[in-house]
Amino acid sequence: MLEQSQTEARERAQQAAQETATEARTQLGRRAFDALEEYFPEEAEQRQQNNRGQLLAVGFAIGFVLGILVGR
Repeated sequence: MLEQSQTEARERAQQAAQETATEARTQLGRRAFDALEEYFPEEAEQRQQNNRGQLLAVGFAIGFVLGILVGR
């Protein structure tokens, strides 16, 4: 019984550590992008424009496929 409790506690601790590490990596990534946008605003704007263009193309493709599936 004690071994099982210790194993469960160890697993919970490992899971909590993994969640904390994932959250820390996410925050680090966000801060890195923020810093890049601050120091390289022209490149950041170009990347955002490229992303908008890609999203527009994806939206048209999804709309086209849905139109075919719905039977328009």
